[in-house]
Amino acid sequence: MRLPGKTLSVLFSMLILAAPAAGTDECFIVGNIEAEVNGDNPEMGMWVYTLTVSWNTGTPYALSHFNMILDVEFGECTCTDFANALNWAEPAGSSTGYDSYGEPCNAEYFLYLECGGDPSVPDVDAPLLKFEPDEFADCEPGPVGEGTFVFYSDYPPAPVADYESFLVDKHSNLACFGTLTGVFPGLPCDPVGAQDYSWGSLKSSYR
Repeated sequence: MRLPGKTLSVLFSMLILAAPAAGTDECFIVGNIEAEVNGDNPEMGMWVYTLTVSWNTGTPYALSHFNMILDVEFGECTCTDFANALNWAEPAGSSTGYDSYGEPCNAEYFLYLECGGDPSVPDVDAPLLKFEPDEFADCEPGPVGEGTFVFYSDYPPAPVADYESFLVDKHSNLACFGTLTGVFPGLPCDPVGAQDYSWGSLKSSYR
C-alpha cells in the first residue's frame, strides 16, 4: 500500500536482503535517525526526521529495497497509529546508484506503509515501511551504497533502542542484519521493542 503524504510512526527495526556468494564482503546494513524542528514546511509536521543508511549486500547483486519494521507480533500499535503519526513527500529520499551505462547517479525512492509485512521475506509479516527505488528511473542502487531519507511528524523525538534489521534483495532469500539507532517519533501506543522479541529463528532460516 502506497501512502503518498499520509501520516505515520513507531519504535522499530530496519531490513535489507542479499544473496551471498563465496569470496565476497560480509553483508551489512546500518541506519541512524536524527530530528530537528521543521522550520521550512511545518504543514508537513512539526518535526523533520532524517534517516541515513549505509549497506553492502556482500554480493554482486544490487540492493532491491529495504524495509523498516515498525512493530512486532505482540506490539500494541496498529497500522492506523502508524499512518496517523508520519508524513512524507515523494520521492522520500535518494541513495547512491548507477545508470544503465554504469555511471554514478542518484537513485530516488518511494515510501510505502506495508501493514502485512514483506511477502518477499519469509516470516517478516509485521507492519513495516518499505523504501523502494523508482523502478521507472534510469538509476538503481548498487551492491554497496548509502542514502538519505526524510519523513515528518507532529510527535517529538524519543530515543530508540538498537533494533535488529535486515536488508532484502529479491535475487535471494538470504538476509543480513544491521542496526538502527537515533530517535523516532514517540507514539501514545506502546510497541514492543526488538529486544523483547526473539529473532533467532528468523536469522537462522537465512544462514
